[in-house]
Amino acid sequence: MNRLRVTTTIAPWLAALACVVFIASAFYPGYMSPDSVVQLRQARTGQFDPWHPPFMAWTWRQIERVVPGPLGMLLFHCALFFTGLTLLMTAFLRPGYATLAVLAVGLFPSIAGLLSTVWKDVGMAAALLLAFALLLRFSQRPRWSTMALAFLALGYALAVRKNGVAAAVPLAAWAGFLVERAYSSQETRAWRGMTAGAMAAFALFGLTSLVNRSLSKSESFESQALPLYDLAAISVARNELMYPDWLKQREPRLDVALLESLYTPNSVSPLLWGEPPRVPMLTDAVENANLTKYWITAVWRNPGPYLKHRLLVVASMLGLYGTVYILPSGIVSNPYGYKTAETMLNRATMLALQMSEKTPVFSGWAYVVSTLLFFGLSRRLPTRLRSAAAALVASSACYLGPYLVISPSNDFRLIWWPVVVAVILPFVVFGSSVKTSPTNVSSLPQKPLTNP
Repeated sequence: MNRLRVTTTIAPWLAALACVVFIASAFYPGYMSPDSVVQLRQARTGQFDPWHPPFMAWTWRQIERVVPGPLGMLLFHCALFFTGLTLLMTAFLRPGYATLAVLAVGLFPSIAGLLSTVWKDVGMAAALLLAFALLLRFSQRPRWSTMALAFLALGYALAVRKNGVAAAVPLAAWAGFLVERAYSSQETRAWRGMTAGAMAAFALFGLTSLVNRSLSKSESFESQALPLYDLAAISVARNELMYPDWLKQREPRLDVALLESLYTPNSVSPLLWGEPPRVPMLTDAVENANLTKYWITAVWRNPGPYLKHRLLVVASMLGLYGTVYILPSGIVSNPYGYKTAETMLNRATMLALQMSEKTPVFSGWAYVVSTLLFFGLSRRLPTRLRSAAAALVASSACYLGPYLVISPSNDFRLIWWPVVVAVILPFVVFGSSVKTSPTNVSSLPQKPLTNP
């Protein structure tokens, strides 16, 4: 009987391991886009560029000591994701159902498909999921060690993607809410805890920013991509070259006709990284600052063309316009000789993904609609579950919202955290069978958490 109980208890973890093995085998040795190859080069040379998160390349450098190539980083991100997923499912479901849920979510096309590739977006979302699952565990059994691990996961998410702070703040505020409820019997003090949690997230963001800055010895001025993109859109709309004169002099062939051939709401890439002639990029801090000022003025004077451009970019990202870029078909050309292992499993998996690309499975709007629907249903939940759902949805919304202004392309990976939220939210909403936990906790001897 005890052996059967142990086997049943570890079944969800075995399911998670099976998912990791499947992903590693189907996409062996781990897909890489051009961005991934750049980060691998930085990991191997130790020369980090702030255009991509230095901390992720540094982490990759450490992992390479054990597992070289993209496989090590792929396994690391899968470990973060499936640890969080399994903790979440075992908190809400009995072992048998949790096992099925882990398999269903882990093998879902929009989940397994994105875990195939070594991307900072994937690493951030995997860390955020782990942080959420740990905070949920804290809500059941408050332990400082669990809270510390949750903020460690949040730290990784912040370190590998700057705008991850928008997603992290609601989760950190929820952490403060949980701590306040564990310490205080006064419900009105919840806002104090939430404020403290949000401030902790901003402090953690500052710390990770300092770490990234200390790792990088150069400047890349990655922020220039946004104004160069928006100015191109305004130029095409007005049929007038809107770039500053000193930038026009860098590329004499730059004119409206060229911009019309390069501009697309789908991506900034053709404008900046396509075949020349193209829009010149800056390498000077003063010029970058001047470009930002010029861009703000141009947007202020041309709100119509700017807003139309931004709405088209977001519509494209959500699958409502144009063609969404989902994932590479394998490993792009690289100087390290890594190639996709085109096995029967790989070909079958890629065929399945390609068949689902044109369906709502890879359409961002479907996940937004699903999130709104299940969030509406969460209003009837007990306080603990309702607060968990609210934190999760707020994290998704705060992360997705700013893309109206900052999105550089319609890459599906950019909205992968909101996708993950939409996939796991139903389990939070229908988690009425949450297992109760002992309330005798040595690290937090205050009142146990209760549901009204």
